[in-house]
Amino acid sequence: MSTLAQMFRREGKAEGRMEGRMEGEAISEAKAILRTLRKRFFTVPESLEMRVFAITDMSRLEELADFAYDCESLDEFAAEL
Repeated sequence: MSTLAQMFRREGKAEGRMEGRMEGEAISEAKAILRTLRKRFFTVPESLEMRVFAITDMSRLEELADFAYDCESLDEFAAEL
């Protein structure tokens, strides 16, 4: 039989794993965006990289991933951030 403390500990661990998974997905999406930008424009300023990695909202990152294919320049991409 589980104690209340054990139940909270299990829930906390599950919540932590979910947060870690979501953070990992966001990092992967940010890396994909930057890979696309490098492929298209050859270099990406570190300041722009930092701004992309600061985004944690997956829907926003997905929008930016699509925009990375369509934008005309890094300046246009940066303005979309």
